[in-house]
Parts: sequence; structure tokens; C-alpha cells
Amino acid sequence: PNDKRQIIPSLLSPLGETTQVIDEQGSALVNLAVQETSAGILIAAMTADSRLLLASFSTSQNMITGDITINRDVTQLPALPTGSKPVAMQLDNGARHLIVATDQSQLLLYSLVNPAEAQVQSAITLDSK
Repeated sequence: PNDKRQIIPSLLSPLGETTQVIDEQGSALVNLAVQETSAGILIAAMTADSRLLLASFSTSQNMITGDITINRDVTQLPALPTGSKPVAMQLDNGARHLIVATDQSQLLLYSLVNPAEAQVQSAITLDSK
């Protein structure tokens, strides 16, 4: 109106309004990385008790009723090196890799091609000079 752009903010919930559980044990999530792909939404999460989890969410719609079902699959990834805590995590655009930066000046590259067999593909220690 009156040659001014009007923006109406809104919040979208791609997995619906229902709370989605990542850790069945109920531990707090201290670090998250989220990536949406054509197959669904992938969330990497570090729990307060130092477990690294990978949750995959996808949706399917019943063609007759129109009901949408959310499918969830959570996999525990190999642990960080002893004594390390995550500082940051990032999933790549294709959700095939997870990069974790630790407080021990390390970058860990997890291969997620097959989440059930995920492994640290590469570990780099950064020089603090």
C-alpha cells in the first residue's frame, strides 16, 4: 500500500505442529545442525551426555485420506574423541557429510552416505599458532 513493501512474517513447521523427539533417552540437546533435502530433513544433534545422534525425518501422504505421516529414524553416530566437546556442527548441502569442530581444535568429517555405518572419514587437528 502507498508504494511501500509490506512483509507479513510467518513461521512454518515443515514437520507439523507436533513436537518431534530426537533423543528417546530425554537428554538435553546442546548442539544442532539441520539440513533439508529432497528426501526430508536431517538433524545432527549432540546430547548433554555426549552422544552424537543423526535424526532423519521424512513425510508421506495417504493419497486417499490426505493424511500426512512423519517417519523418523534416529542413528547414534561414532563418539567424538575422548575429552572433546563440539563447538559447531554443519551438515553439507546434500546431507552426505557432517563436519564437527571441537574444543580441542579438531575438525571431524563424518561420512553419512549410509547413516547406520557412519564413520569419521577424516580428522584434522588445527595448529593454534
